[in-house]
Amino acid sequence: MKFTVQSADLEAILSSACAVSKSPDPIQIIAERFGEPLSEVGPDTEERPAEAGQVRIIAFNENVVSEWRRPAEIRMAGSVAIVPGGLDRLVKASKNSDASFSFETIDTDNETSLRLSTARSAHEFPSVSEAIFDRIVPGHTEGNRADLSTLARAIDIGRVAAAHRGDAAGAKIALTGVHIQRREGLVDVVATDGKRLALTALQEDILGAVNLGENAGGITIPGEALNLLTSMMATGPAHLEVIGNNLILEGADGSVSIRLIDAPYPDYGILLGLTTQNRITLPKAMLDVALQRSSVSLAKDKRTVAVKMSRGDDGIFITSSVAGQSSSECVSEEPGEEVAIGFDASYMMAALSVFPKSDINIDFTDLSSPILVTSNSLPEVTMLVMPCKFN
Repeated sequence: MKFTVQSADLEAILSSACAVSKSPDPIQIIAERFGEPLSEVGPDTEERPAEAGQVRIIAFNENVVSEWRRPAEIRMAGSVAIVPGGLDRLVKASKNSDASFSFETIDTDNETSLRLSTARSAHEFPSVSEAIFDRIVPGHTEGNRADLSTLARAIDIGRVAAAHRGDAAGAKIALTGVHIQRREGLVDVVATDGKRLALTALQEDILGAVNLGENAGGITIPGEALNLLTSMMATGPAHLEVIGNNLILEGADGSVSIRLIDAPYPDYGILLGLTTQNRITLPKAMLDVALQRSSVSLAKDKRTVAVKMSRGDDGIFITSSVAGQSSSECVSEEPGEEVAIGFDASYMMAALSVFPKSDINIDFTDLSSPILVTSNSLPEVTMLVMPCKFN
């Protein structure tokens, strides 16, 4: 194998591969000419004049198989597998000083190594067995690609309410992911950790490059794959398809195949029919500042600050109390019917974070009912925060 690749291209695909590969899992580097896939013609035995081709890097972990592609000048088609850590660090350190990198495999002491050369230096990396890659086959789809940034944004919103992996286990493992499901001409992108919920209802017709298959109960994407998925959607047009229990995303520069969570998702539809009796509307910036002051000044190292929001003849107040310290702040002097709710300050701040700077609607019925957070500026998004007791 022998090829030359531009520094920016190499750094991009190596960074993507290393984001998937978990040490000591190897990555496979493949160099092939356009129109001559290595799997069909096999590796070259002699060097040839440089021809246009591509370098592919395949990486995997327990839930994801990825393949990343960039253009390269190929002199000898071939492949090699290595543990990527040192190579990735070297490329990042050299990216501002070397315009391109040359790769070749060399035999030393009955072993094959990968040599990386620049204009001023050469570095060698020992190879490992490629046998595992006979079983690691990246998924591909043939559908039309389109802009999936709207879906990526909805998934990012969902991540706000998804449980961390350490907070949900066994039957609750689905709570660590983001769920996508069709509903009455819409596509719901939803996440919940049992204490809060994030829902974005997208029009189904804007997702022309998405094929969810025949999964009547929807699909649940594992939390550890969400960043990879949304970052790939943001790089350009892509096509998403569910095949069996795998989600495959195909873009111009690569593809990822993600094993979906095989567990039932909570029936969040019950909450969609929730009726409320009271509404408080406040500017987001004002509410943000009041909540930050209450949590920062009182919580210190504590994880939870219970906040009371009350409305009466004197206006709307944010009140909190922790470990003998108390805080009260007027956020609006507009009087209204006397009502009060309690919630976790951090959960409410996370819910507010998904909305642009505009008015926030807080809808509720009583102290024991869920709190809905919406904004007219982003009508497709509903955030839900469960109530909590306050002192």
